[in-house]
Amino acid sequence: MDPHRETERLPWRDGDRALPVVEVPLAATVLNPRSHRIRAQLESHPQRGVVDQDPFADDAQDVLREVLRGGPAGSESDEYKAILANLAAEGQRNAGVITVEGLLVNANRRATALSDLGREYVRVAVLPEDAGPREIDQIELRLQVQEDYKEPYTFTNRLVFVEDFTTLYDYNDDRIAGELRVAVSDVARMRRSLALIRDAQQRAGDGVLPLTFFDDKEQSLRELDDAAQRLRDDAEAVARLRDARLLCMLAEQGYARLRNVDEDFVAEYLHVHLEEDEVLPAAVAAMSAPVDDQPELPGLGELEVFDAGGSAAEDLLEFTLAAKRAGQVEIPPAEDGGQSQVIDWEDVHGHLSAVVESATYDATLDRQAANRLLAPANYLRQASENVVRAGRALDRVESDAGLDLHKLADHCTDLADAVQTLSDKIVRLQSR
Repeated sequence: MDPHRETERLPWRDGDRALPVVEVPLAATVLNPRSHRIRAQLESHPQRGVVDQDPFADDAQDVLREVLRGGPAGSESDEYKAILANLAAEGQRNAGVITVEGLLVNANRRATALSDLGREYVRVAVLPEDAGPREIDQIELRLQVQEDYKEPYTFTNRLVFVEDFTTLYDYNDDRIAGELRVAVSDVARMRRSLALIRDAQQRAGDGVLPLTFFDDKEQSLRELDDAAQRLRDDAEAVARLRDARLLCMLAEQGYARLRNVDEDFVAEYLHVHLEEDEVLPAAVAAMSAPVDDQPELPGLGELEVFDAGGSAAEDLLEFTLAAKRAGQVEIPPAEDGGQSQVIDWEDVHGHLSAVVESATYDATLDRQAANRLLAPANYLRQASENVVRAGRALDRVESDAGLDLHKLADHCTDLADAVQTLSDKIVRLQSR
């Protein structure tokens, strides 16, 4: 090798090797459809089939560029904009890695950014001619834990790394832990988390729960795994816990609230709020009795979910996934006449989120023993704040002809009766 030629020492098989660094025309490179930095995003992309069919065709490479830019067609993520700005100001400082055939092992995002900036070349270290899929995946894995190359991999992309090295190369947990520089127990946890995600995706149907949905739920899944491990001798309890927490994730509850969701959450807290909701009971009934092309939910009988039985968590999760899959729920007219009502998934999700938030709030108060004495006052404070919010909401729609003032008056009467009942109880307790 020419002693004056630029080289880069990189991990290679069981050691490392000095590899030549050259400038390659961007037009002679192809983006890597197997890059683990974008695997989850690519799997979640609506045009992933184009890449699966022929990953090096022009239209497939366009899909990869879109994914690498980090946003929908024509847009860019903040991270990608930062890469563009850095390359424009400083140029390419670190070499990428490429095969002799022109496949970019890493630096796919940098290559895309350089092209977007109008540059013609990319600096890359060239792998030996005998580099195969195993070596390419292995060097990507090792580069991603080296500080000079490290752009954070998303949670789900790390899970896919573990999945690939297990299924493709038969790595055991000890070896994967060594490669990723994490504890063996962390690898086992990642494996269980991915199994849970894959199960949820299968139950939901193709495209309903993209892998990227779980990217911001690493802590929630970690704590779910911890709780499930404590219950592992009770399979039914684990299933109720899993379904309840997945339901709460779909309702956009953060991990702090999810800590208080246990295997009995649906029976103890959620079903009460579900019964009081104005939309969900009818929506569940409609989805359990198919309308037109909507699928029937196996095991979900009419309003069965509102019975605080052991299967309630599973039933409600199945309803939620089916509603999300269908995109809407059609509620047939009542027996006394009227018109059918179509409720979009966004509205169903809004009602579900409100109900789950109220239930997790209740659970949070009750699970914290130190707050039990404060719970009555906290509930009253929340009720008072909601009454104020209701007044403000009424101000915004008071001139709308569709406003049902009779219903509002009925709710006010119910509220006044509840306040009077509680007030009488407090007076009785004070007179003891």
